[in-house]
Amino acid sequence: MLSVIMLELLSIISLMYALLLIFLYFAPAQAMAVIFVWTVAVCLFYNVSRNWHSILRISILLLLVPLLFFNNRVALVFFFITVPSLFVYVDRFLHRGNRSDYVGNLKKAGTVFIIALYLRWILPNIGQAIALAAPYIFVYFLSTILLIRSIRHIEAGMEIRRLQKSNIKYLIFIAGVFVLTAVKDVREFLITIAKKIIDLLLLPIQILLRLLEWLSDILRGIETKFPSKPWTMPEIPDPVGEAPPPMEAVEEVLPTFAVAEKVLIALVVAAAILIIYKLLFKAGERSYQGLSYVEEREYIKKKRKKPRGRFSLRNKPPAEPGELVRYYYRKFLGKLAANKVELSPLDTSQDVEAKAEAVFSHGPAEIRDIYIPSRYGGKKTDAAIATEMEQLYKGLEKGGH
Repeated sequence: MLSVIMLELLSIISLMYALLLIFLYFAPAQAMAVIFVWTVAVCLFYNVSRNWHSILRISILLLLVPLLFFNNRVALVFFFITVPSLFVYVDRFLHRGNRSDYVGNLKKAGTVFIIALYLRWILPNIGQAIALAAPYIFVYFLSTILLIRSIRHIEAGMEIRRLQKSNIKYLIFIAGVFVLTAVKDVREFLITIAKKIIDLLLLPIQILLRLLEWLSDILRGIETKFPSKPWTMPEIPDPVGEAPPPMEAVEEVLPTFAVAEKVLIALVVAAAILIIYKLLFKAGERSYQGLSYVEEREYIKKKRKKPRGRFSLRNKPPAEPGELVRYYYRKFLGKLAANKVELSPLDTSQDVEAKAEAVFSHGPAEIRDIYIPSRYGGKKTDAAIATEMEQLYKGLEKGGH
């Protein structure tokens, strides 16, 4: 899968760049971002094209192209470390690990980052080093977590097409986060656009204020033509006998461009943290001994306070037979919950079947016999199986206790 390979390349390359940029750099931040993108593109092309013809294996040397523009000693050291390492990794290790390998590497990388930052702390310009390495650290953790998620779904038998669509969305998000955090010109451009949009949204209010100001000028003109007797405020003697000190003019401080930039970065980081939280803590993944697959808990949708209409698009069953089987299995779980059957997130489908048979005398075993091969068997589900699943679910109405 190309998207999974792309995630793995982003993971390993961003790890190398982050660790190296903590201690050394040879180009401005924007140039380093371009070199990073070039490195990912070359490695991806090498991995895809090396099997086409043996001569295309020399395309890995394209990683040295940035040396034509940056040929100082630090650049030589940087590429002397990265180019051979990436060549060996892509040639021998790319897309050959399992989920436990990637999880172990993620834990080790967290420890390595802590040690590297601790060692860098005693050297000068720690702030500049962290600013340069931060985008790559962020890309590493996000891409690695998405890689582990993808491997888990592949091992669980998830449909490849659905996984590809999901990964493409996440890759676009990673690219957006990287560009915003690594390229200052892009941040400034987006902040300018955001300011113009805000000004456009505030335009009706400005027009209303101008109208009120115009009406106020008209009223002042009428007051000039027909003046009223002025009211004079009586003087109040000062008990101290001294005039109060004049009020000092307070200069209004407006938000600067730098504040808006920090707010934009904070919003992007918050969105990425939310995605990581959902991937780590909302996955609901669990392995069970004695099963030949990794079983994932289906979820029961929470009841809404305001029910949707009967013909709501969200209530429409999916068209794909495999998804239709999952759809009716989830409705089966919802029916169990409606009949006061206590379901735990730790329950397997076998546990669910055993609890369901206490309520429905016919149907739970047959429903599981259809659901498990469709969900984890790796075989394509046809319309006849989906129709049978639907009939079994509807037949539960007649099999109650």
